[in-house]
Amino acid sequence: MSDVDVWALVAKITESEFRLEARERYDVAYEAELIRAFEKGRLQPENESVTRHMTLMRSLRAAGKRPYRVHVISQPLAPYLRYELDAYRENVEAGEEVFVTDRAWHSGLTALTEDFLLLDGDSDHASVVWYRYDEDDDLSALEYSADPADIARCCRHRDLAMEYAVPVDEFNRSVNLT
Repeated sequence: MSDVDVWALVAKITESEFRLEARERYDVAYEAELIRAFEKGRLQPENESVTRHMTLMRSLRAAGKRPYRVHVISQPLAPYLRYELDAYRENVEAGEEVFVTDRAWHSGLTALTEDFLLLDGDSDHASVVWYRYDEDDDLSALEYSADPADIARCCRHRDLAMEYAVPVDEFNRSVNLT
């Protein structure tokens, strides 16, 4: 894995951080227990990584900054996505805006296949962190870029995803997550 410190980068934003998620599954070690609890209909256990993320989202909101994300999905929902869409409730409660869009809603959405974090995307100091995954859905690398071409591409992808996205709560009411 690279030396990119995403936490430090997000803590320094001045306006917004936007996350595009385009995968049907993520193999995140700390989520294994959370997924088992979800599948059994139990309350989610406390988790240090989740708590840290929610604390950061609250602090960004309190400072007047905008944390938001879109998850680009396909239906039928993969089992992992059922868990994640339900878990986003905590993100929303912490102040992060969470949206979902379905690739079937617009042909251009099928091209959104790379995960990234766009930091202050509409500013003159924008940057992006690319999330790279291996064939087993494990995060294999984080790649930082301040290349204007990367930033422009991510802004286009963000804008396309947001154009067709709905709030996660609205999406979840339309599907059965369990």
